[in-house]
Amino acid sequence: MPSFKDIIGRDTELGIIRNALANNRLAHAYIFSGPEGIGKRLFARALAKALNCAAFDNDACNSCDDCLMADAGSHPLIMEFWPTDKDGKVTEAGVIKIEDIRALQNAIRYKVTRGKKTIIVEAADRLHPNAANAFLKTLEEPPDDTLIILITARPSSLFQTILSRCQRLNFAPLHTDIIRDWLIEKKGLEYEDAAAAARLSAGSMRTAVRCAETDEPKMRKELIEGLKSLDRDDTYGLLTLAETISKRDDLDDVLEFLKSWCRDMLVHSAGAGCLAINAVAPETKSAASAQDLISSYYMIEETQRHIAPPRYGNKQLFMEALLMGLAGHGALG
Repeated sequence: MPSFKDIIGRDTELGIIRNALANNRLAHAYIFSGPEGIGKRLFARALAKALNCAAFDNDACNSCDDCLMADAGSHPLIMEFWPTDKDGKVTEAGVIKIEDIRALQNAIRYKVTRGKKTIIVEAADRLHPNAANAFLKTLEEPPDDTLIILITARPSSLFQTILSRCQRLNFAPLHTDIIRDWLIEKKGLEYEDAAAAARLSAGSMRTAVRCAETDEPKMRKELIEGLKSLDRDDTYGLLTLAETISKRDDLDDVLEFLKSWCRDMLVHSAGAGCLAINAVAPETKSAASAQDLISSYYMIEETQRHIAPPRYGNKQLFMEALLMGLAGHGALG
């Protein structure tokens, strides 16, 4: 399990948490929000480890029994809850069920003499509505010896009643230089390969690694070329492409890329093409207005929200509606 020294590019967030620890003002519940793959879970685990280190001095010591148990994933006061399917398997199609919340509530009933019970709820936006309602009272009045951390890439999908009961810590995308240098040091990439993967990452370390190790750049280029080749009046072509995209195993990653593409078109149209985050960034100004591009971005987000658990919307139907909408906004390039 990581410690604070393993966290890179998070000086602001570390400063906030360290200040809270130094002044005994740590909130009882946090929402760690930000795009996928930018280190929210790593940060949560480092905090959990620090809170339970017997020799804590601005960071976990990594050598006491508590740290060793945390590293082994067996510390009794550090608990993680993940979305699961009906068979209990952790999956992107899973949800956090009411049984998980009951287990969480039972686990925090017992007082501890030292350390802090730290509950990490991964992909909290996938709380089943019944589970979310059952969770409210716990979030409002958790035991003093308990910290709850909700991790999400889609905080807007959380109940407002949950948002209001937690302190939010927003994690911005990592700077491309940080990602590039990490890929060189940890993955042994050459400078040019690391720089290219970092540019494609949209600030996500996980995406950068995938870009470096797979054909992700090729997929992105082919996707954009396919979109740009379609006429907005070519309904058959749009529906065919929607069907193809909806069957992809990495559909959410595709939608994340489309959001970054909309962003790149927006900054390019504003004369700030140097801020584009994709190596396959648009080369000319978009015919779409800034408002159309912003609307397109939120259309993609809404599609993600509707096809994700616990809604499980029909992927093909939502992709058809999305591509027709993007075409209508002139956001296909």
